[in-house]
Formats: sequence, C-alpha cells, structure tokens
Amino acid sequence: MRIYNTVTKKIEEFRTIEPNRVRMYTCGPTVYSYQHIGNLRTYVFSDLLKRTLQILGYRVLQAMNITDVGHLTDDADAGDDKVEAAARKAGMDAWSMTEKYKAKFLEDCAAVNVIPPDIICRATDHIDDQIALVRRIEQRGFIYRTDDGLYFDTNSFSPITDLSNMRITASAEHSRVGTDGKRSNADFALWKFSPPGQKRQMEWPSPWGTGFPGWHLECSAMSMKYWGETFDLHTGGVDHIPIHHTNEIIQSESATQKRFVNYWVHGGWLSIGDSDKMSKSKGSTILIDHLIERGYDPLAFRYLVLTAHYRSPLKFTWDAMDASMSALNRLRNEVSRSTGEGGEVSRMYMERFSDALSADLNTPEALAVLWSLLKDSNVTPDDRAATVSMMDRVLGLRVQARPQRSSIEVPAEVLNLIQERQALKDQRRFAESDKIRDRIMDLGFNVMDTPTGPSLQSR
Repeated sequence: MRIYNTVTKKIEEFRTIEPNRVRMYTCGPTVYSYQHIGNLRTYVFSDLLKRTLQILGYRVLQAMNITDVGHLTDDADAGDDKVEAAARKAGMDAWSMTEKYKAKFLEDCAAVNVIPPDIICRATDHIDDQIALVRRIEQRGFIYRTDDGLYFDTNSFSPITDLSNMRITASAEHSRVGTDGKRSNADFALWKFSPPGQKRQMEWPSPWGTGFPGWHLECSAMSMKYWGETFDLHTGGVDHIPIHHTNEIIQSESATQKRFVNYWVHGGWLSIGDSDKMSKSKGSTILIDHLIERGYDPLAFRYLVLTAHYRSPLKFTWDAMDASMSALNRLRNEVSRSTGEGGEVSRMYMERFSDALSADLNTPEALAVLWSLLKDSNVTPDDRAATVSMMDRVLGLRVQARPQRSSIEVPAEVLNLIQERQALKDQRRFAESDKIRDRIMDLGFNVMDTPTGPSLQSR
C-alpha cells in the first residue's frame, strides 16, 4: 500500500508499527449542527481507506472523536464556543443538543455505509485525560497564562515532525492574533477560563481555574489514550491541516518527546456552485436528508465520492447526482443477473482492483476495473458476481449479488428495537436511542431515518 503523507508531501510505502495492525484516528464532527455532505465526504474517504487496508490483510483499529466542547467560532482562540452558542440560540440544554446531533451524524454515516469506528470518544467524557496532558506540557515549560486561559508557547518548542508542509496553507484565521495576551499569532489555547460572572453549561474545575479545554487538546489526549504516544495513521479534511492538526502535533510531541503520528492523510473539499467548499457559515449546505427528499439513494452520493480521487476537489451538482444514481442502478442491474452462488473470484480482476487502491487509494481507477469486469464476456455471470461482491467490501455500494428472495427477513427482536428506538427519539432521548441503534447494527441491520419513517437495510 502506498499513500500520500501530508507532512512529507510524498506518496510513501505504508509501514505499520506492529505487523499487519493499523491504529487509526479520524477527526470527527463538532456536534452543534447537522453535518452536510461536504463533511460526509471526509468520512466516506476515511471509510474507504479503512476498508482498503482491511482487504489488503490489515487489522484496522479506528477511533473517532466527537467534539462537544471547546471548538470556538474563531480558530484564533477567540469568539464563543460553537456548542454553547448553538444551544443558547436554540434554547436547548447543551448536553441534549450534542446527543441529538451526534445521533443524526451516525445515522447519516450509516446511510452512506460508513463502518462505525471501534471507538467513538466524546471530548466531554475525557476531561481528566485532557487536564493530565496539559499538566505534562506545563511541567516541560511550554505554557504561559493570560487573563482568559493557558496558551502553548510555540516559540519555545520545535516538534520532531517537520511542519513546513502543514503550515504552508495556513488560513486567515491563523494569521491574526485574536486574543489579548497571546505572545504570538501561532500560539493556541490549551485551557480556556470561564468568563468572569458567567456560568457556562459546560465547564470543569482544573488546577488553573474553572473552564474548558481548547479545541485541539481533545484529539491528542484521546488518540494517545487509546492508541499510544505514537501511532500509525491520522485522517481528516484538508481544512484541519494548517491549524488543528499542526497544533495536535506540537502539543503531543512537546509532552512525549516522540513522533506523534507516522502518516497524516487528508481528504479534499466538496464544493457547490462556485464556492471553494461547502460551508455552514456561508449557508451553502446540502444534507443527506435533502438527497433522500429528492428521491436519491444515499449510496449514490457515495458513488459520486468514489468517482474523484480523495485528495482532489469535488464539485457537487444535481446533474452529477443523477449520473451517479444512474450508474449505481446499472451496477445493481448487472449484478442482479446472477445469484452469485457457486462463482469464483477472478484473481486477475481483483489484482487490478487492489493495485488501483494500493496506489494512493485510486478509486476512479478501481471503478474502471469494476466496469471492465462487468463488460467482460469471458467471465461467467456467477464469477462476475462473486468478484463484484469482493470488490464491494471496499466500495461499500451494497451491489453484491444475493440469493433472490421476496423481502428481507427481519427478526422480531429487531422490529421491537426499531419501535423502541423511535419512541425514544420522539421523547428526544437521543443518547438512549443511539444505544438502541448500535444494538440493531450488532444484529446485522442498519436503520436509517427517512421522511417516511425508519428504513431498515441488512448489512
């Protein structure tokens, strides 16, 4: 497997710390709003990378964070906490609001067939771990105090990882000093104090005063808690490169004096119209629910993502969605000509398919191999179906051939769980409904919320 490493700006041979075992961390969402399809492109990309590593024989252990505190409206450590601000605007309890948006995010991921991570870790569940990390950094002398918090002194530390390729695309937010008392515009908050005379919904005592963790801190604390001080692979969107991931590296390596992550892999923008990227702040957002309302299968969006290389910008249009839906239907029609029983996987086509994916996750080429297979009259229908089923373990389009049957056989236990989950959602008990969703998945089914009610798919 060869993959593009952002810190070296090179396609490198992927080598794991432990033989055939990958410890992978994926930057998850900030749950103050619904996640648009631009966000979901990043999680489809991470899922494709995970599936590719699995089909190549690796055991992949994946953790993903849920940011439910500390992400400020300005990346320069100024402004309001996005979660607190959204909860206040909606007149909601911040804890309930984050559960609501976390549950919807996971449902949207299921709709585009993203395999759930092994560990989903919330920032607010790991406050003690974050405080402990700040204390380690403080003991090494890299922290100073201002009126509003503790800041990392970037001029006092040179990380092991070369950050020259990470900072080269630094955004405008990173180029200005947004908080009084910062010594340098590159310095960043590790712990923010609660404003005097103001009671926040989310705040905790600490050795330095009541407050909340800086945004970057959670990913360092949680990834090292689960995967160790140095691990294999960290993924996210390109927007994370200049600030969030740069600061993760600095604070982690200052505490451990070790390299933090060996491979940093980032997915490109998804844009709509003439914008550079899909953005909540600019109002240019399309949700999975909007696709469903227009009659699209969410997996047609997954197909659209596959048509572009993960590092390339991808422009969303409704014409592109029409073409992807048409292609997905053609795939399914081709595969439906066989039950897939008794067929053998084509070694030649699987080698070509694996070679494409092993070359920096070249999904457009992998799709081309799939279509070549379907057009090859020298391959029997049953062998084609068996090979497509193997390929779909990575593509995740649910086009595998299966024995024909009139309907999905749903156990009574699953039907009861669906009813129980819906009742909990109606009562806005999102944390409990999320646990029911996980139980349904453990039983072999994905449940999606659609405009006409919950929809069930076998996994």
